[in-house]
Amino acid sequence: MLDEIAVLRGWSPEQVAEELRKREEFLRLALDVPPPDILDLANAIHSSGE
Repeated sequence: MLDEIAVLRGWSPEQVAEELRKREEFLRLALDVPPPDILDLANAIHSSGE
């Protein structure tokens, strides 16, 4: 699967490994952030229209 991704994206094996590392780090950090509540979501939607 990773080989297919590399070919489709035009990435080297090193670039694939780096992208996987970035995504792993993002997901690891995302686990430490509490999910937003409904008020957080409403405020984000409201402020995105400004």
